[in-house]
Amino acid sequence: YGSDHEDVISGTVTLVKTDDNENVENRIPLAGAEFVVQKTEEGKVVYAIFDTVNDNTLTGWIENIEEATVLTTNNEGKITVNGLAPDTEYEFKETKAPEGYSINETNATVTWSDTDITEDDISKPDATPIEGDASMLDTKLASLPGTGAMGTTIFTIGGVVIMISAAGLYFATRKKEQN
Repeated sequence: YGSDHEDVISGTVTLVKTDDNENVENRIPLAGAEFVVQKTEEGKVVYAIFDTVNDNTLTGWIENIEEATVLTTNNEGKITVNGLAPDTEYEFKETKAPEGYSINETNATVTWSDTDITEDDISKPDATPIEGDASMLDTKLASLPGTGAMGTTIFTIGGVVIMISAAGLYFATRKKEQN
């Protein structure tokens, strides 16, 4: 299909965001991860602008990442976008990880299901969009190990008791001197 057609079959892409559990069946979908969609055009990275009111449909591209549309994963860990050209390589770049997880610095590349589009397909007004998908795993932030355990607590309580006793003795002796 070429640019001489006004009717272009658009692609629908769904990103799935999960944790990195080694057992694929136990992976948890992660809600609240934020992404921008990017592609490289003429050697420059450009970022997608989507109409979030109309099914996240692509409306244009911009060079400034701050002005790109930020998409957030839903409770199923998914983001679906529409209007992407199925013959182009797109990437989802994570800009904010869900709480308790670290940002995955490796972008998720879109994989297209079927890009064999014929002239006949383009002329069909109800043509099924080509589907693409991408997935990304996030690693849980490591929590610091507890150190000292019960010994720390005992020494803290002992220190506080000694400080209170010292303060009490100080004020008691000061009061005696005044009398």
